[in-house]
Amino acid sequence: MGKHYVRFLTLLFFTIGNFSVQAQENAAPVAVEEVREAEIMELVPLNGTVSSVRVSFLSSEIAGKVQAIHVDGGAQVKEGDTLLKLDDRLAKLSLQQSEAAAREAEAALTDAERRLKMARELVDRQTISQDEWRRRETEVASMRAIVDGAHAARKEQELRVELHDVKAPFSGVVARRISEEGAWVDPGDPVVELVDMDHLRIEVPVPQQHLPRLSEDTGFQVELGGLPDEHFEANLESIIPVGEVASRAFIIHIVLRPEQNVSINPGMSARVIIRFNTGERGLLVSRDAILRHPDGRITVWVLDEKGDVPVVSERRIETGLAFDGKIQIRDGLSVGESVVVEGNESLSPGQAVRLEHRAAEISLVSPAVLQNKVTD
Repeated sequence: MGKHYVRFLTLLFFTIGNFSVQAQENAAPVAVEEVREAEIMELVPLNGTVSSVRVSFLSSEIAGKVQAIHVDGGAQVKEGDTLLKLDDRLAKLSLQQSEAAAREAEAALTDAERRLKMARELVDRQTISQDEWRRRETEVASMRAIVDGAHAARKEQELRVELHDVKAPFSGVVARRISEEGAWVDPGDPVVELVDMDHLRIEVPVPQQHLPRLSEDTGFQVELGGLPDEHFEANLESIIPVGEVASRAFIIHIVLRPEQNVSINPGMSARVIIRFNTGERGLLVSRDAILRHPDGRITVWVLDEKGDVPVVSERRIETGLAFDGKIQIRDGLSVGESVVVEGNESLSPGQAVRLEHRAAEISLVSPAVLQNKVTD
């Protein structure tokens, strides 16, 4: 009886062990991740545009015919460079006349001062009257006023000559050339569009409900149109306190952090994610763990390692905010439980699984596509 019993137990253990090995070999390969607690962020996706702090449509302050244009679209210029020149021949002739008139007035003043000096000597000798001496003093004062007026007229004409040159008020790039050689321009007519490329920012229209939540500590993540696979951090520069009536949106300006070496150009599109800290902590799992069903249920597969072979069970959950590839779990899971993040497409309750990978902790990385909120 004892021998048969021992044989029975041996056969039973062998059968169980063989079954366990077969179950492990036939188990579905999965990757799991532990449910963790972390700060909850709310993400608000918006669209913005790269713009320059200074964009000027340059014009001439005087009327005239365009004699020469020294730049074309795309040209890089420095502050003070001459971009366009008007025909200044008549202005230079007028300047010569002003200079001649100034020299004539200076000569007349010199002669009047000489005669005043002589009058002082003659007064001392009582050769001329005091009235004559005072008249010559008045003549000198009058000539000095004439000289001052002549100098002012000459400076005015010098300025008019200078105004025939349209110069760059700041360094930048010529966006486009509006006028052509031989064209007549009047004061205020745009001739060149100049863009400052050294001071760029991103303009973002923000819905009014989010405006009170913005501060210097608000985080911004930027994805540029020309660099779709890269993400950059930005800081709030300013808020325009006047909103657009139609959209009820307010323009904010953000700037990329200086340590990020990235080349941007005005007009580039920008996808901006505003990161609001909710001030709450909660449970997070990867978005890959979430399964949505046609009937509206949201579930995850939870790992059970209590037996000889790990198995999974399906569990219904309630979700909250989604950010950085993670989703907040409001109900249905506990800290430390393991959920399936890979291989969860065709599992069944109680199915044995084989662990291919176990994530030690949640990695808050920025995905290419972010969602604002996950609804039940």
